[in-house]
Amino acid sequence: MDKMEQCYVYTHVAYDKKKIKELLFDFIKVKPGQKVVIKPNWVREGHIDKPDEWEHIITHPVIVEAVAEIVVEKMHGNGELKVMDSPMSSSSFGKVVKRGNIKEKLLQLNASGVNVQVLDLRRVRDYMKGDILISSKDLPGDPAGFLEIDLHKDSLLSDKKNKQYFGADYDVKQLRTLHNEENNIYHIAKSVLEADVVINLPKLKTHRLAGMTGALKNLVGITVMKNSIPHYTIGTPENNGDDYKEKSSKSQFEISVLSIMRKIWKKKNPVINSFFIPLKKIYALVADRKDKQSIRGGIWYGNDTVWRAVLDLNRILLYADKNGVMQTTQQREYLTILDAVYAGENHGPLKPDKKVCNTILVGSNPVAVDTVACAIMGYDYKKVPTVREGYRVKKYPLINTEAENIVLISDSKEFHEKKLADISWDTSFQFVPQFGWKGHIELSETER
Repeated sequence: MDKMEQCYVYTHVAYDKKKIKELLFDFIKVKPGQKVVIKPNWVREGHIDKPDEWEHIITHPVIVEAVAEIVVEKMHGNGELKVMDSPMSSSSFGKVVKRGNIKEKLLQLNASGVNVQVLDLRRVRDYMKGDILISSKDLPGDPAGFLEIDLHKDSLLSDKKNKQYFGADYDVKQLRTLHNEENNIYHIAKSVLEADVVINLPKLKTHRLAGMTGALKNLVGITVMKNSIPHYTIGTPENNGDDYKEKSSKSQFEISVLSIMRKIWKKKNPVINSFFIPLKKIYALVADRKDKQSIRGGIWYGNDTVWRAVLDLNRILLYADKNGVMQTTQQREYLTILDAVYAGENHGPLKPDKKVCNTILVGSNPVAVDTVACAIMGYDYKKVPTVREGYRVKKYPLINTEAENIVLISDSKEFHEKKLADISWDTSFQFVPQFGWKGHIELSETER
């Protein structure tokens, strides 16, 4: 456990394709004839409240294009490159890949002889109105198909006492059929499992469910069914739930009412569901009039659910073979290139404030990269469950060293040859956390 792990921190980066290619060229180890997957963060086409703002929401197209060009160049006309994601269920994939004309630019790389595809992995797209799902449309998903991978008792969800999970859809029965006392099933794109190399291109942002999103959290996008991922557990800590922070008449009322409403809403009847939109707005105005930052839906530091699913997916990526069978050795090469040139703070991940950091992180281990990402954000990784628990996984481990053995290599004297203990709040980028995490995640306990 004394192995040293390096993470590269470049802090003078702009969205300049030529310079980014020079920076990243030697990190990308690709050979002719290989199958390569590039996994950007394409969660949504833009900021929820400011739809024209997107550069701090998704992995910037300049970085995606730069990495793809390096891959194609190293394949020498022989290989397969798939750039793919499974965005949020209600996102417009078409609008996402129009940002920077990235789809058009990626498909032009087919002229090299390499087979290049741009894929939306989702099998269903939902349509929302007024924060309520009103309809759905079937999508083709991954042309290679998908596999159901059941981790059974090896899942990190297996020791959860309360299994009343909520995911990405009103149909909680569907989710709980996948995750229960016996089964823990994820629907994974076969294109991911068939890959020889996976290059993960996350976007650094705060996250309302997980505290922060980086390399580890970005892997939710390898699933073809968003409702196979438990987001939180219905209830309060008193009954091993994490939907609400505490038991109260308000939380109990909302849990009871939502249980009934979800049975109605899951049918996604546009007429019926639309009827509830003004009612939901009125209730929010009344119920939250004294506290506009109500904690509900697992958006707080006590979320004890989502990190388990996130780490399960990372273990699957590293250890599942092309047939979906978990092995004891890593099955594919892996690299993270984290885009923090423009990052997101405060109300992440869908409506954060822009945070200009001009930084890219590079590393071959997702836990190490996210540990360093926490530090430069000004966060204590031990207070971020997804990262902290990444060190504790015994079967299908995600890292084989301790956090104190991570060494930073950087173009900045603030970070070069430093370890985590050398980074303080004052030397970090001082990210403002999402309100449910504020005062509980920073390197300093003082609320900011």
